[in-house]
Amino acid sequence: MRQWEIYDYPFAEEGSHPVLILSNSDRAANADFAELNGLFCRSVRPHFQPKWFHFMLGEADGLDNPTVARCDHVYVLRREFIGRRRGVVAVSRRLPLFRKVLECFQCPPR
Repeated sequence: MRQWEIYDYPFAEEGSHPVLILSNSDRAANADFAELNGLFCRSVRPHFQPKWFHFMLGEADGLDNPTVARCDHVYVLRREFIGRRRGVVAVSRRLPLFRKVLECFQCPPR
């Protein structure tokens, strides 16, 4: 498991949805860490209008359908419940996604 990968996860309130791993790759790859950080994701319909806190994911990221990552809340994930790998955020899209997370937490760019 590595940072930027997308997996299935059984969220308590939302049910099973994709999750984008935010924890750094050293932590994500180390099975001694029982918890990781991630962003809730969900597939969207064609005419969906993203809100300011969404980041669009899709085929470039290995996903079958257009999907949004909700960047304004970081979930603590139990490693034992992380399911199958769905995709990985394209290298060219990682910095824009991270900038969106910073924007959501009101961290101004340098």
